[in-house]
Amino acid sequence: MPQGLASTNILAATLRRPEEAASYRLKAWERLIGHARGADLLGQLRHRLDDAGLLASVPAQALRHLDTAWQLSLRHRQAVRWELEHISKALDGLDAPVIVLKGAAYCLADLEAAAGRVFNDVDILVPREVLREAEEAFMDRGWLPDRTSRYDQRYYREWMHELPPMQHKDRGTILDIHHTIVPPTSGIVPDPASLIASAQPIEGDGLQRFCV
Repeated sequence: MPQGLASTNILAATLRRPEEAASYRLKAWERLIGHARGADLLGQLRHRLDDAGLLASVPAQALRHLDTAWQLSLRHRQAVRWELEHISKALDGLDAPVIVLKGAAYCLADLEAAAGRVFNDVDILVPREVLREAEEAFMDRGWLPDRTSRYDQRYYREWMHELPPMQHKDRGTILDIHHTIVPPTSGIVPDPASLIASAQPIEGDGLQRFCV
């Protein structure tokens, strides 16, 4: 292991400089795999190592974990695309842009940041004035609102940048519906209208993503 690596975060160091992994011994790989698993980054770690041409140098014990995580990430990616098709259909009658956020946007746009990623939910953004219409459209298609208290519901709806999470009754998928990207009570609040106006369409899906 390179000098000084033991005292820092081996996962962050390897993601920044995957070529360092060529010198790792089994103890270092054990630490690296453990850190990556805890951070849900095993699939992305494998992608970085593969992109650097280093998979052949990975010990078999570690490679099994990396390969399993990679296959899981591919299934997650397929599931997210499937979920976004349902989302697009649910909001087909909404006269407003629908913007996919975060990891789901990376996935749908086939960006490098999606490689090896796993997903806990899908985040979208619609203009605030159509929030209620969007929420009702999702409820008609089987998404149910989170069973939060009346206080929490009011807190989300008056002070937060998103509605309470919704979960599909059959597929169990979690959906977060945003109307801006940070809580309106934050010190610095980007203008959501400007973000929406500069969004880019994602071909073939009726959805959009923020410009890059």
